[in-house]
Amino acid sequence: MHRVLVRTRSAFTLLPTLLATCTLLVAALAGPPATANVYFVDAGIAVPSNGSTWALAMSKIEDAISAASAGDQIFVKAGNYRPDLAFASIDGYVISGKHLLIYGGFDGTELTLQQRVGLFDTTVLDAHSNTRCFTILSASSTGTVVIDGFKIINGEASGSTFGTKGGAIYSTDSHLLIGNCVLDHNHAPVNGGGLYFSGSSETSSWRLNIMLTTFNDNWVNEGKGGAIFGSRMTGGDLVNTVFSQNRVTLAGDGGAVYLEDMGGANQLRITNCVYWRNSANGATAKGGGMCLGETSPTGGGNVKIVNCTFVGDVVSSSSNGPALSVSANSICAMHNSILFYNTVNGTQSAVHTYAGPIAPLTWCDLEGGAFLSNITSPPLFRSVAFANGLTLQNGSPCLDRADKNQIPDDFLDINGDGLMIGQQVPIDLNKASRDIDWVPASNLGIPSGTFVDMGAYEKQ
Repeated sequence: MHRVLVRTRSAFTLLPTLLATCTLLVAALAGPPATANVYFVDAGIAVPSNGSTWALAMSKIEDAISAASAGDQIFVKAGNYRPDLAFASIDGYVISGKHLLIYGGFDGTELTLQQRVGLFDTTVLDAHSNTRCFTILSASSTGTVVIDGFKIINGEASGSTFGTKGGAIYSTDSHLLIGNCVLDHNHAPVNGGGLYFSGSSETSSWRLNIMLTTFNDNWVNEGKGGAIFGSRMTGGDLVNTVFSQNRVTLAGDGGAVYLEDMGGANQLRITNCVYWRNSANGATAKGGGMCLGETSPTGGGNVKIVNCTFVGDVVSSSSNGPALSVSANSICAMHNSILFYNTVNGTQSAVHTYAGPIAPLTWCDLEGGAFLSNITSPPLFRSVAFANGLTLQNGSPCLDRADKNQIPDDFLDINGDGLMIGQQVPIDLNKASRDIDWVPASNLGIPSGTFVDMGAYEKQ
């Protein structure tokens, strides 16, 4: 039986903070104001025009970016697109001084975003390994740049005007929302093989939001964050996202994700995410899956990890966290998560698969690390051979054994029902309902009468 628990408490006791947090997200998710324009792009159009309709579409994304004003939408029809070096330079599609909402996945008949059919995998941005795809520079202090509905491949940051960072996307001093995307086989020599996201100063107040996205096979050589490097942000949400086979190949930290200098007591919430077979190499490498590397004792970067699964991540030393490494200056809480079968140089670790201070740490399945409400039993995955095989079998000790109170509110409206503040993230990584009672399970989670499973997937 599916039981729904709505936490109306947060809408009242935390209302000022939540309203400030959601202002930018509501604007981005709802689309631009009525006075904003929509530009249509179709790579296959015979005679490109001004982009005012599908029949008069532009053929290049960079032309639409150039023509659009702050807050405008760009609709991109399924097809193959390549940043034009003659116009977009070695930095790919450049968005500077204006926030735009760029959506792929259209079949060329839709007039509104709500009509989009979702041809995401076939709306391909291919940089052919000689440029990155997006460079976002000081887009807006009030609006959010949206990149939604694309497969972004073969990005390369070598030789970029803005340094060797951010193989697919480089973003500074901008709010950013990435949704319904795949970032695959992108490379940066240093920091952020898939995404580099940062503010230009310690007092930056930029938010990073990612949902329904996969980062696969992105890498850096010597640096940090095979998939994502994030710094100087004021939090955000990473929800329903998969990090698979990302890596730091020579020396560095955070095989998939590296975060630092996040500032103050702001919080990045990481929910329903999988970290599978990511690796950080080098004698002192930290965090095969994720590294929180806050460098300042007063920075107080605050990360909350809920219902995530770390499996098969690799680092060179067990003391450096095969799955997760947290620096002494970082503030990290983790709940309802599974950290199992992570390895040290290919050998399964018999000790904690995390390193550093994590508090509170509750209702997790930790290989070699059970205490209090946490357990240390094999989670009984359906398969560890692929990322989406990490669903739970019958008889798993992780069934109905989590704390529903820890699931954050649905700030990104992950299921599209229009409810954000006061409704917890209602679905799992498979977009199936959370809080499902698996009747044979022992119902050991809390609060009484709820049935949330550990990990990114809910047993249906």
